[in-house]
Amino acid sequence: MLRKKGWLSLFFVGSMFYLLSCSNQTFNEAGLMQMEGIVAKISNNEILVVEGVTSEEINGLSEQEILEYSNEATYFTLLENNRSIDDLIVGNSIRVWFEALNLSKPASGIGSHIEILD
Repeated sequence: MLRKKGWLSLFFVGSMFYLLSCSNQTFNEAGLMQMEGIVAKISNNEILVVEGVTSEEINGLSEQEILEYSNEATYFTLLENNRSIDDLIVGNSIRVWFEALNLSKPASGIGSHIEILD
């Protein structure tokens, strides 16, 4: 029984390492994860950030087409004290910091900070 639990634990830990290594998110010094991508949609305090496409490639596409065309897509709800959302425009390249993601397709999370890269 103990041997079976050991193999299950090893399998679980190995699976977690595999899933984390396949992700494009990185961590900063404070332990927050970060993601870089293109702003594809802005709605109130929520943004859609996509990876694997350029702003030119998503220009003129519907939201559904953008979700299908991009490699990864994440909806971020931005905290109210995040004034950077007023400076965002669709097509900006950004970096978003967050603590956790709901890994549904598309993913969703709460962005604690954003940086406009271009």
